[in-house]
Amino acid sequence: MTNKEQMAAQLGGKVSDMSFWGRFKAGVKFAITGASDAPFGPSQPLPPVFQEMEGRQFDYPTGWNLTYTPRQDAAISFAQLRALADNYDLMRLAIETKKDQMAKLVGNVVPIDAEKDPDSRCKDIMAFMRYPDQEHDFMTWRRMLHEDLFVIDAPTIYPRMTKGGKPYALEVMDGALIARKLAPDGRTPKPPDVAYQQYIKGVPAADYTLDTLIYQPRNPRPHKAYGFGPVEQVIVTVNIAIRRQIHQLGYYTDGNTPDLLLRCPKEWNSDQIAQFQKWFDSLMMGNLLERRKARFIPDAEPYDVKAAAIKDDYDEWLARIICFAFSLPPTAFVKQMNRAVADNQREVALEEGIMPLMVWEKALLDKIIWKYFGHTDLHWKWEDIKDVDPRIQAEIDKIYLDAYVEDRNEVRQRLGLKGQAPEKPEAPMLLGLGEEDEKKPDNQAIKPKEKQEVGVADEIKVDNVERLKKKLSCIDRNREGIRQSRNKMEAAYNDFFPVAAGDMADQIAIGFAKVEKDIVTAEAVEKIMRDLDFQGWSLLIDPTEAVLTEVFKDGAGEALLQIGFDAGSAEMTSFFNERASAFAESRAADLVGMKNVGTKADPAWIVNPDSKWAITDTTRDELRSIISNAIDEGWSTETLKQTIIDSNGFSPDRAKMIAGTETAFADQNGNLTAYKASGVVHGKSWIMGSEHDTGSGCECEANAAQGVIGLEDSFQDGSDCPPAHPFCRCDLIPEVMEGE
Repeated sequence: MTNKEQMAAQLGGKVSDMSFWGRFKAGVKFAITGASDAPFGPSQPLPPVFQEMEGRQFDYPTGWNLTYTPRQDAAISFAQLRALADNYDLMRLAIETKKDQMAKLVGNVVPIDAEKDPDSRCKDIMAFMRYPDQEHDFMTWRRMLHEDLFVIDAPTIYPRMTKGGKPYALEVMDGALIARKLAPDGRTPKPPDVAYQQYIKGVPAADYTLDTLIYQPRNPRPHKAYGFGPVEQVIVTVNIAIRRQIHQLGYYTDGNTPDLLLRCPKEWNSDQIAQFQKWFDSLMMGNLLERRKARFIPDAEPYDVKAAAIKDDYDEWLARIICFAFSLPPTAFVKQMNRAVADNQREVALEEGIMPLMVWEKALLDKIIWKYFGHTDLHWKWEDIKDVDPRIQAEIDKIYLDAYVEDRNEVRQRLGLKGQAPEKPEAPMLLGLGEEDEKKPDNQAIKPKEKQEVGVADEIKVDNVERLKKKLSCIDRNREGIRQSRNKMEAAYNDFFPVAAGDMADQIAIGFAKVEKDIVTAEAVEKIMRDLDFQGWSLLIDPTEAVLTEVFKDGAGEALLQIGFDAGSAEMTSFFNERASAFAESRAADLVGMKNVGTKADPAWIVNPDSKWAITDTTRDELRSIISNAIDEGWSTETLKQTIIDSNGFSPDRAKMIAGTETAFADQNGNLTAYKASGVVHGKSWIMGSEHDTGSGCECEANAAQGVIGLEDSFQDGSDCPPAHPFCRCDLIPEVMEGE
């Protein structure tokens, strides 16, 4: 439809009828009145009545600021919320447990710039926070604040200032007495206007501005003036639960149905029954010994009218809802579950429930630090949540020590131990550190760890080599350190690929636009690829080298632990650092088809035509294929560019593949270096990964078929160790000399 036809349709006329003056008149009429002759037209919107209400947050009742009662727009009052929280046992337990969880968190005031150390201002604020209100300690003060947070979502602090304008006390106030006041736009008025009023005995007692009161709901809503706490979120459930508790209590306190009915003879009248009842009660009342005896009475069959009062599935359902509202695990209130499920629920509840509260409280404390102490370069920082299980914490400490994240003295300080860690006996140096070291008479292979340190029942030194081989085939190729390094490398490539794809696509598009119609496709492709001059591959070298260095060293350390060696000496650390650096530097450059003709400090990267694993070659092959298809099928320039950007060569899947393959290669090269340096490993064997099918013809199958070969020998395909191809999951197993 042409523009003229569209205009005619909008104004309700036909093209043939729309002369210039006709269109002009119809346009003026439509602009002024919004009316047109179009059938079922939309018409003009109604003009606003109060244009000054633009930007109003919500439709609050007229005269809001004149009302006396806080929370006047809600169906349930603050007092009712508190009554519900206090009168349902499970709700109160959940609130107190949540307060306990928050109370055990520890934090400090530190500079926002992580490179700076805490200064005297940090110490002054922390000293103030020991007794924030000059009465209660920090933990108790926070519990008072959390009470109003969980029950009414109206935590309130009154900053009492000195005459000099500095904080004297941060006093927790009853948030149920604070009524919000609104500006005409429905938001909190800015100073000097009154933002809050405190009501005592039903009358306004004091006015507060935004600067003189901290009112910090955690869950405000755009259509309400007050917060929405967890108690209010489950208000129907709490009402049901309280009534259910009252009903269960009545089982023991009320009712006119006796526990047991005894049938009397039919010929007895009411007087005889009453006389017998009186006699029977006289025997039992107040006489515990008589109650333990059997009594024979005429023609009386017992009939139990009350079943035992027990908990049913609905009680568990109520418990689950309450616990979910507070992000607590319901394990204490539901039927028995296995430990794994219980631990998982506990971890999920902590993660989902504690972290958001930590964020809220940090925001509150940051506000106090910035606004009232005036230090905008400081902030509150929570310390890591420590697992209270000593066994688990010990395992975490060992991982940190093995990975050189912490030293022994740092662990001692965290445990509260005084003094320096005792010095370990110096470990003998590894064999193979160099010719000069091998000439020393006291140079020998490092000793295996004692079996208590290794954590196995058998001695490291055994005669049965087959049994030792089984024990050694256990390096975890997906351990935490490797996963972190792999993710780091994958992220670096995911950041690089979109930029590289865009640059190459732009260059190729320029050459593609110049392709002549009659030129042979293959010649055109090669011409475009010759003109492609992308210099950015070297940007991948540094992040790749850093990751591969980490993984190589980690792999060497794991290999030494695998064969029972102590890997903690300075000589070994220096040795593996040098080997890791050399390996990573060479591999990272080769990976992007480059080589350094300069120095380490001042590199000069050029294309390396002899690269064996260059990902650049695979990328160029894929680009050739895309360009060839574009020429043969007559693509537009934009289609070609978008196809390049979306191609697998620059995809997250390729970044994942490269990171997985290269970290696996560095890990097993670190293993192999450690085996060679140990002096006790005499051979190696290739173990097929589970992804291979027998008889597939993969090079890995031929490598595995060789069995044990020398450490310095290469496998069938020329590899020294796995992986032999992308996504290869094969493993390298050391062969230890008998008696070692």
